[in-house]
Amino acid sequence: MANTKGKIIIGGVITVLVGVSTMLIIKGVKRKKVIKRIYKALNGEGSAEDKLETAKAELGDDLKHTVDVGFSTTFWEKGQDGVMPTQLMPSMYAREIAKKIYDGTGMWDNEDDILGALKQVKTKGQLSQVAYQYGIYPQNYGDLGSAITSSLGSWGLANDRLKEMNKWLATLPY
Repeated sequence: MANTKGKIIIGGVITVLVGVSTMLIIKGVKRKKVIKRIYKALNGEGSAEDKLETAKAELGDDLKHTVDVGFSTTFWEKGQDGVMPTQLMPSMYAREIAKKIYDGTGMWDNEDDILGALKQVKTKGQLSQVAYQYGIYPQNYGDLGSAITSSLGSWGLANDRLKEMNKWLATLPY
């Protein structure tokens, strides 16, 4: 009988030791993975989402729109990040807004017309549609993000309206 009790106690102690050591090993592996992911994000490696968040954090207020999904030409098609197909607009409206923005740019930028046209969109998915229509045939105006940067940015005496536009862009839902 005494021999059986000793075996049960020894088996219990071994089970507890194996469980504790396994838990410590798993915690160490998880900690190493987290540290590795942090180093990758700091070095510019990793997933596109990690890079996007790092870029947004490093950019100033006047350039945050360059990495925003609203100025991506494919964001609205992918249906990611909560883009609701019911919140998208017909293509002809997106083309009209793109045309208004293009008409506001040029030799003498009309910043109020550009911002007025941009503020017709209600979601980032709709803005992505406008960016798509801005760059495809028949318009072929180019990249909407760079056009906005050159038109609303401060060049000498002009007011820098990019910060205003970026504040508005941050309030848009997906």
